[in-house]
This record gives sequence, C-alpha cells and structure tokens, in this order.
Amino acid sequence: MQYTITSSTKKIPIYFGNKSSENLKKYIGTIEFDKLIVITDTNVQGLRGKQLKNILSPLRSQFFTINPGEKYKTFETYQKLCDDILQFGISKKSLIIAFGGGVVGNIAGFVASTLMRGIKFIHIPTTIIAQADSTTGGKQAINSQYGKNLIGTFYEPEFILIDPQYLTTLPKREIRCGIAECIKHALCQDNDLLEKLENENFDIDFLQDIIQKTITLKINTIEKDRKEYNLGKVLVYGHTIGHALETLLKGEMNHGESISIGMC
Repeated sequence: MQYTITSSTKKIPIYFGNKSSENLKKYIGTIEFDKLIVITDTNVQGLRGKQLKNILSPLRSQFFTINPGEKYKTFETYQKLCDDILQFGISKKSLIIAFGGGVVGNIAGFVASTLMRGIKFIHIPTTIIAQADSTTGGKQAINSQYGKNLIGTFYEPEFILIDPQYLTTLPKREIRCGIAECIKHALCQDNDLLEKLENENFDIDFLQDIIQKTITLKINTIEKDRKEYNLGKVLVYGHTIGHALETLLKGEMNHGESISIGMC
C-alpha cells in the first residue's frame, strides 16, 4: 500500500505494509546516491541491524549508532554524529537512512538537513510513535536545556517505509506509548477510531490498522497546515504539558506517557 504526502517542494511516498522492508532495495533504486549511511540506536542495531544489512546487500552501508532514549537527543549527540559521518567521508550525493524510533528519526533527519546544507535521507520507523506520527510531517529536531525540540528544521525525506513487522519486538510499555499518539488524533479527528482504541489490543493486525488510520488523519492535516498555525494545532494536543514533563523528568517518563497526561 502506498500513500503520498504533498509538500511545498515535492511529493513524499509512504510505503506501508507488513514485510514492506523486503522491497527496500527497489525503492532505494529510484534515488541517485554515492554512499549509504544508516543512523540507528544500539537497541535497534542489536535487534534489527543484521536484518537490514541483509536486505540492503549487496549495497554497502555504514552504520552509525547512538544511545537510545530522549535524554540523548542532544546537541552533543548531533555534533558527534556529524563529526563521525564527515570523518567517514560523504558528499552532497550521499544518502542517510534513519532506522529507529522517534529519537533516531528526529536526530537523523536533523543531521541530514544540516550536513552540507542538506543531503537526502529516508525514514524507516520501528516504533508505533514513529510509524504513526513523528516521521510524517518533515519535523526534525534536537532538544535544548530550555525544552524539547527547540532546535530543528522542516526537512522532508525521499520516502518513508513503514513495516509493522518491526513492532513485534516492542515491549508493552512502548506499544501503549505509541497508541497514545493515535488517541490524540482520534480525540481530535475521528470518533470511530477512538471507539476502536477503547479496547486494548496488541495484535499486529490491530496495530497496523490503527497506524494506517492515524497516518491518513495526519496527512490530511499537514497538507492543509504543515506548520501548525491553525488546523494543525491538533497535532500538538497534549504536547505543551507533555514536553514540559519529559524535560523536567529527564527521560524517566517517555513521550507517550507524558502527552497522555497533557491530554487530560
């Protein structure tokens, strides 16, 4: 299944479906690049790194890993990534793959948007939050001591590949936190989705269905108000208090838990 987001500069395909990652090489084949960089975290690297390398083979890819978690979405992590990638050697034609959850997607997207004033990148999200919400919309950012996501850009990927198979290794806490973002959209935009979400269900088919519905709602919103001046404010429902909690608690409460309180 394929969706398309229309931005002010280009159309961004979203390739969606179980085991869609098996077609990754075909999708990458539509992009001209010289070197392939994968940015991920140590958790995803351990669980899925070898699998991604096998899918990409015989393409040569260089992996760069960061520590997992919101507390590492910092300028220091960003600067080290940039230095390591530049030391490895890239050009304006290089391609970055953001392979992980929301933190990885944010940092990798910000790195891509700033290295050499912008190089191409793609999103392969591996959590519900990233699949349903954070990779769609072009927002890339890191945190500051003054708050969350205060340093960032709007920068679009070449495409987004969403494969629900990556959700099978998520702990229940992460699944619940991802569903919180879907609840945000349901409360603001879709009563039918809200009723569906009232029954807790961790089945992969259920998760695939609610992610698909949430993506559709978000695409409809960002195409009308990408920078959240009016209609797009529904996308940050619960986030003012939620981001404050995340910052004050320094990662003890994660994003989904924080915005759940923010929505109350």
